[in-house]
Amino acid sequence: LNGMRFASDIVISNNYYYVAADTKIFKFDLNTHQEIASVNCDGVRNLAIYNDKLIATRGEYLTIYGSYLHVYNSLDLQLQVAIDTNNGPKYASQNIVIDGSNAYIAVNNAYEWMNEKGIVGILDLNTLSYGNEIDLGLNGKNPDNMIISNGFIYTVNNKDWTGSSVSKINISNNTLS
Repeated sequence: LNGMRFASDIVISNNYYYVAADTKIFKFDLNTHQEIASVNCDGVRNLAIYNDKLIATRGEYLTIYGSYLHVYNSLDLQLQVAIDTNNGPKYASQNIVIDGSNAYIAVNNAYEWMNEKGIVGILDLNTLSYGNEIDLGLNGKNPDNMIISNGFIYTVNNKDWTGSSVSKINISNNTLS
């Protein structure tokens, strides 16, 4: 990945893999490793696939974006929608997990020291509308990673970098523990 400072995520779908790398998203053939397509996406952090949609979160140190959540066509990497901060996450976002037709987005604002957030936002993948947000509370700030298991989302939270925590969200009613 020439010219990229780092890569932060990879997802596999069908015969392709997609890589989030610094300022670009790459699509490669899973067997030949030939690059199929790429698209510029400054601050890309994590990726998820749902049908023909590639969801990408964004965030970067000392950078404010008008959109922290993009959805691309996974076939050709054309941008379908950049959900702006009026209608989507208002802060840098990171991990993504999918349950049914909902994508859960970790909104952490991790690049603004002492102003970390603890939110999990919900993107309806059928309508591409960002709706409810789940507040992880004071001890759930700065969710960095998420996994989904048996109807629950578990977030690993870096808090304010002086400690960490784990939050558990019940997907059926969005309650938190």
